Amino acid sequence: SDLGKIAFPEILREAITRALEKPNGIVLTTGPTGSGKTELMKEFAKLVFFTTSAVHPVNGGTMKTGGFALGTEFGTPKGVDTQSKSSGRFMDYLDDPGRGKFGGLIFIDEFEKAHPDYLLRMMQLLDQGKDQGADGLTRRMNGHLVVFASNKIDNIVYPPEAAAWSLEEIIEHNRKMTSEIIQQLFLTKFTEENSGLGAEVFARVHLWSLANQ
Repeated sequence: SDLGKIAFPEILREAITRALEKPNGIVLTTGPTGSGKTELMKEFAKLVFFTTSAVHPVNGGTMKTGGFALGTEFGTPKGVDTQSKSSGRFMDYLDDPGRGKFGGLIFIDEFEKAHPDYLLRMMQLLDQGKDQGADGLTRRMNGHLVVFASNKIDNIVYPPEAAAWSLEEIIEHNRKMTSEIIQQLFLTKFTEENSGLGAEVFARVHLWSLANQ
């Protein structure tokens, strides 16, 4: 598919292409609310996977607690009393040939709000390329791209006067913000807040980028 048809910055396009050449990849993007992160990923899914159904959206705010609470995504272990008979949203997604069975995009918005249990399980799944659901069945990941999205460091990346910037000024500013600079800003921010996130998660990210509207 031609990623050039989407208004990706060149560095982002190249990084995503490299990530797709691996069995699975991870990209982190940050930008203000309304900067187009979600819509960009939908367009990406249409070009690469030919359908927006290939996108599995997750809001990190719904994954704030760990343990059995992760059953929404991964299924509830046997012996735990629950009315839900689902094997889990994510497991259902990986089972569905029209959605994620043969590749897809897992879009985790406000990922910093998610419990470390959830993020680490996703990291382990990417490392191993497979995961066993609560129903005992093993699902495999191959050709999947995980996108962490956040507006966590907007107040650091953008000065107060940025609210009055033109689109051209924002793009020029973003061009100067290298992947290495954004990574350091995230690491500093999360370290200051004593977040459960850290090197174990961030070390797996292939690219750190800013979204342009």
